[in-house]
Amino acid sequence: MSKNEKPKVYLDWKTGKRFALVGGMLLLMTGVGVLSANAKTSQDTKANISSVFPDLPTDSHVNYKDAEPILHITLEDGSNSTLTKLFLDDNTPVFCVGLGIALESNSVTAQADATNQLFAKLTSEQKAIVNNVAFMARQKGDTESYAEGRVAIYYLMDQYGVAKHKVADLKAVDGSEVQDMQKVKDGANDLIKKAEKMRELPSFNGQTIQLIQGVEKTVTDTKAVLPNFPYVKNNVPGLTESVSGNNLKLKADSSVAHGNVKNAVQFVNKSNGFTDNDLPYFIYSTDGDKTGDKSQSVIATKDPSNALAGLNVNVIGLGETTLLKHDADTYSTDTQGEAQLTGSVWGLYKAGTDTLVKYSDGQDGYPVTVTNGEKVDDKQVQLKLTDLTKGVGVKNLDNSADYEWGEVKAPEGYELSTKRFKVHFDDKDKFDDKTSNYIDDVTALDRVLRFNFGYIKAQDVNGSLTGLNGRAFRLTP
Repeated sequence: MSKNEKPKVYLDWKTGKRFALVGGMLLLMTGVGVLSANAKTSQDTKANISSVFPDLPTDSHVNYKDAEPILHITLEDGSNSTLTKLFLDDNTPVFCVGLGIALESNSVTAQADATNQLFAKLTSEQKAIVNNVAFMARQKGDTESYAEGRVAIYYLMDQYGVAKHKVADLKAVDGSEVQDMQKVKDGANDLIKKAEKMRELPSFNGQTIQLIQGVEKTVTDTKAVLPNFPYVKNNVPGLTESVSGNNLKLKADSSVAHGNVKNAVQFVNKSNGFTDNDLPYFIYSTDGDKTGDKSQSVIATKDPSNALAGLNVNVIGLGETTLLKHDADTYSTDTQGEAQLTGSVWGLYKAGTDTLVKYSDGQDGYPVTVTNGEKVDDKQVQLKLTDLTKGVGVKNLDNSADYEWGEVKAPEGYELSTKRFKVHFDDKDKFDDKTSNYIDDVTALDRVLRFNFGYIKAQDVNGSLTGLNGRAFRLTP
């Protein structure tokens, strides 16, 4: 290949892979600007190659000069129509949308016409399916596929209720390379099925998927069409996604904000599908006939119809906290004298307030639950310390909020602590994959009660203080 010669590029629409024909070899294209199957694209990603075919002309001619007949079509009224290959001036193949409507000559003016009345009778979804049929037939490139595409579009126009005539039968033409009429019929029906399948969106399209921070979740496309959407756009920082077959894996880290995100992840069937809002086809009215009734209307295409899917996510985050109580002097659970650390009661407050957390404050499907300690209130989190090694604790808190432990009742022999012990969750916390909670534990230091006292010993007869010096006394707690 000379340095000025450009390689031909081909697209496998199912995988999204592009191949360049170089020296008779098909080479997979990778590199800057060309996206591979299941590639993750950012919001500003643009592919250098948007189509395997060049842009379509707006003004041209529909030609069939010197084109040999491919087959004959028998209409419902018994008349016959000859199917030949039609093409624009640049050799782009075109496909008729009106069976039994003639062209005035073998080269008729063609104008791209969005107001073509025949095609305007179709819904946007019907137009997309017709375009997909034309695209697949053009992509295959052989004469038989072209004939199948033409017949498939006639079938569709009849199915959609806008056809002037119907296909009653197909007849082979002597000398044509297409001789098996049943194969053409079957091929046409197969094109329709594939074109409709290309329009199917994954089963999870439009759904809201609940995610717990730190937990990977697999979502399965039960329609088995996810491989048709190789280009993925992730709109949520901190959310990771991966696709394998018909399975989508999602995982939100602790930085993802709680709540609902619309179109968190989007999927499209072609590399420029996120940014290209232009139709991939032109409908040409020929010979100035916008009605499509007097002169044949045709469709030309360069891409499959755009198919865009997406899902929403609802992110929740869970937090678990445990408070342990130690002696402030021994820095352990070892107590002094007869003082006891057990028996204290602790409440969990919303940070900066005197409002206790309620068990009903839990998130959807995840109620606030006691992990350690004994409940002293059924509505608010107030827990009695019964085991020094386990402390008091709860799980399934909303980990986007801050909390504070505060002592409500002191144990025997210790002062009531007036200090609040802050609870804050972040990505530095340990994650418990069994409970799906991020863990933030705190330790409270408690001081034993200290006091001084004195007394005076006097004689019980006259109250005299004399004669008592040197006496010894025992203090029993």
